[in-house]
Amino acid sequence: MDKQFYSGEGRHVLVTGGAGYIGSHTVIELFESGYIPVILDNFSNSSPQVVDRINAVTGASIAYYVADVNDRKATAEVFDRYDFDSIIHFADPTKAEHELGWKATKSLDDMTADTWSWQSQNPAGY
Repeated sequence: MDKQFYSGEGRHVLVTGGAGYIGSHTVIELFESGYIPVILDNFSNSSPQVVDRINAVTGASIAYYVADVNDRKATAEVFDRYDFDSIIHFADPTKAEHELGWKATKSLDDMTADTWSWQSQNPAGY
């Protein structure tokens, strides 16, 4: 596959899990902010119809690939096709616990509270 470059007109962002609830909203926001999102999703927690809805909302045809992020060959093909500037990864934490034995020690609320606390104490960012 040839890499797709857009002559600096936009920045490519790979969104794994981009058809999920949070991922799909992120894809729309990225597109509306001038980025070129590319979705990689196995639809284990979503469906292809979500991509149709994303396209209807954006008025664009967002590139998407049906594959599991753990499928190295499929993932490599996507990376061979695009020159990504960044990656946003949305994962199901139950899968990480089941397959890797990893369990989050903090909830999203805990992490957000820590972030806001730090930011309020460091308004200049340092």
